[in-house]
Amino acid sequence: RSAAELDAELAELSRAASHGVAAGITRLSGDECRDRQPVIGPDVAGGVFVESDGHLDPRRLTAALASLVTSRGGTIRAGTPVRGFAVRDGRVTAAIVGQHSAGQHSAGQHGAGPATASRGSGGEEITADSVVIAAGALSVQVTRLLGARLPMTAGKGYSLSVACQELPQAPMYLVEARAGATPLAGRLRLAGTIEFSGLNSRLDRRRITSLTRAARAYFPALDWTDVAEEWTGMRPLCPDGLPVLDRVPGTANAYVATGHSTLGITLAAVTGAPMAEFVSTGSAPPALRPFRFPAYAGRPR
Repeated sequence: RSAAELDAELAELSRAASHGVAAGITRLSGDECRDRQPVIGPDVAGGVFVESDGHLDPRRLTAALASLVTSRGGTIRAGTPVRGFAVRDGRVTAAIVGQHSAGQHSAGQHGAGPATASRGSGGEEITADSVVIAAGALSVQVTRLLGARLPMTAGKGYSLSVACQELPQAPMYLVEARAGATPLAGRLRLAGTIEFSGLNSRLDRRRITSLTRAARAYFPALDWTDVAEEWTGMRPLCPDGLPVLDRVPGTANAYVATGHSTLGITLAAVTGAPMAEFVSTGSAPPALRPFRFPAYAGRPR
């Protein structure tokens, strides 16, 4: 909304481009922004188009991944909370699952061969060759079941969707508002803010109001009487901002992959490939060395 902010954002993106993170950067005037995306209001002074950026529908992505897993013989146990793990000689032999209760988390199963289930005294036991904990911010509580303390918290974000007659064709980042706007399922999805209030899904109405007020300055012509899908979710944040992609301390075959902050989908594939190699071989690829389970003295600045 100001030339000064536009200059600062362009400089930041240029630095990213020098590291190969962004490509195809073009500075746009306010009128050029409105020519491309008519939903943008008159108070916007300009923008930066980044050709390499993109967007997707995370619900469709997740459904497609689930279908791929089951088509290859995998089993997904939705709504099945992990109550604990069976450990023998430093190896996890099974996940113990049971009925849902507060503070418990869903389980997936991964291994070289087909997993089998049996009844144990503490609940149902799902045998495992290896275990990967990838439960976002809730990974803190799951790793605790293995006696490991993961120093990570939740940075809660908020989102809502607004009716939009002429949806933009590309996602937008509203610089001063620190919020994103993405076409999603026929509406404009607005997301942003960060709240440190622990591991919970409580929706603070003041955050929704603040997000709406900030976005109005960019999109005054939207139908602000038609707001839906108000939501809050937890982003997993470690103190140094780096994800944790490592073996769980004290175990030979349990792994953790979490702590991606606001970049979970952005970094998902580039995390999955080396983690799959780690799990299948037991040896960490060089790409994972900066992301060891903290002891923070060993983490890079």
